[in-house]
Amino acid sequence: MATIGINALHVAIGELTKGVADGRGETRLSSQVKVYLVYCYASYPNPWCAAFLSWCLGQAARMSGYQLPVFRTASTIDLGIFANHQALVLMGTDDSEPGDFYVLALDVDNPQTDFHCGIVKQKLNGSQFLGIEGNHDYKVATVTRDASKLLVFRLRESA
Repeated sequence: MATIGINALHVAIGELTKGVADGRGETRLSSQVKVYLVYCYASYPNPWCAAFLSWCLGQAARMSGYQLPVFRTASTIDLGIFANHQALVLMGTDDSEPGDFYVLALDVDNPQTDFHCGIVKQKLNGSQFLGIEGNHDYKVATVTRDASKLLVFRLRESA
């Protein structure tokens, strides 16, 4: 297990516990969503799942004493492209571990589909796991995902 991934998971769990949302859901902590976006040089309102993941990884890198393993981005597509070149890619396997992160297309048959991303929280049965995602129903939320339908990445660490 990668230290930075586990630290990013702890950061994500902290944000989940706070009940962070962007103001359209039941909880109103949009100022924290703005923090994620500003961290990635993006403005509010914007889709923020990748900004949330980038912010969690950035906080984890700082806590771990590592260089930032991914660049700051609010774009899930850019995050996936970067990770595909810089991280160990675990495509369509049940090898995901807590602290890995993932990218998925919400409708793979639609070329105009939206993309989404998150961090693996807990293994379930087979290729199933619980993930933590930003901007899931406009909040930080726990979601069940199937790793066989995603791109799952494990970070390489560099001090």
